[in-house]
Amino acid sequence: MSQVLYGERSWNPLARTVELTEDRLQRGGNSTPLSELNLGAMAEAFQRGRWLGGGGAERPLGRLADGAGIVPVTRITGTTTPVKVRQAAEFARALGKLAVRHCGGPDQVAALAARARAEGVPLWIARRFAPGPAGPVAVTVERRLVRVDVWGPHAPVVRIRAPHGFRGDSAEPSATSRPSSASGRSCASPRVSWRYGCPSGTGRCGGRTR
Repeated sequence: MSQVLYGERSWNPLARTVELTEDRLQRGGNSTPLSELNLGAMAEAFQRGRWLGGGGAERPLGRLADGAGIVPVTRITGTTTPVKVRQAAEFARALGKLAVRHCGGPDQVAALAARARAEGVPLWIARRFAPGPAGPVAVTVERRLVRVDVWGPHAPVVRIRAPHGFRGDSAEPSATSRPSSASGRSCASPRVSWRYGCPSGTGRCGGRTR
């Protein structure tokens, strides 16, 4: 049986209590395996004394309530689930320490952060991979920020941004996007289909469904 790292108890059988163990997060009748959480992103923020929220927002750990509160939990999809707990600060500390441990310790978390900085993509943004001619090609898509990053072995990084937003009903939707390469120079403007937030179709990006 997995060790309970954070647990709540109630005499009310209908109460949505929260329990965190070494392998899952239990919220009432909902159970989430740790493999579905973005432990690396949460561990990196926790190690800096911060807590990660939606869209990459952060706040100091010290601002989490000692009593009841809502703690955002980041999933591998890049989305965030608000978790209502009775001891917000205690829950965040337990989850943060667990995330660091599962990532291999502080040094491995620091290495993850360094790699993310080199890639130019925050850890909280989901990465998907597809086979390429020289090795795996990484693709990240963040719909709310309207950004796409693509990189792979022996190829320049390609980034697509739409700083003024995206108009799907436009006669030429790709006209609002600004692609660039790792050199900082603009690339030829592609035809971008933003259905489901992916630049190349519906529902799949990098060979994996969000």
